[in-house]
Amino acid sequence: MLRRNIKFHISYDGTRYLGWQRLGGKQRELSIQGFLEICLSELLNENIKIMCSGRTDAGVHAYCQVANFYTNSKLSIEEITKALIVRLPEDLVISNMEQVTEHSTVDIVLLVKCMSTTLIMESEKRYLLEDMPIM
Repeated sequence: MLRRNIKFHISYDGTRYLGWQRLGGKQRELSIQGFLEICLSELLNENIKIMCSGRTDAGVHAYCQVANFYTNSKLSIEEITKALIVRLPEDLVISNMEQVTEHSTVDIVLLVKCMSTTLIMESEKRYLLEDMPIM
């Protein structure tokens, strides 16, 4: 069988989720990873496990987080992308889906990880956004 490694970016508003990491039982779909794995598994008719460049806690948002999964599906990248977008709620967005080499994982693809912290001070209506590279 043809095993392909698919990499993509995901951005999400984590308000209604219990974080990135897959949870067990009925809470599985309440995590970003679990929800995406359910959608992809149904779409591709196989058990999909997603790996990600990092995790978020409950209620935390992400922008262009890098993830990948392996599949034996013969669907094109465009077909997978379009079918997945239809299944996703408005608070989850995928982009830049592409096939990468068998041994490329998010650990290798992501050379420098940046964390963004947003500080909102309602009383002064000031917003501070700072990017801090982590090596």
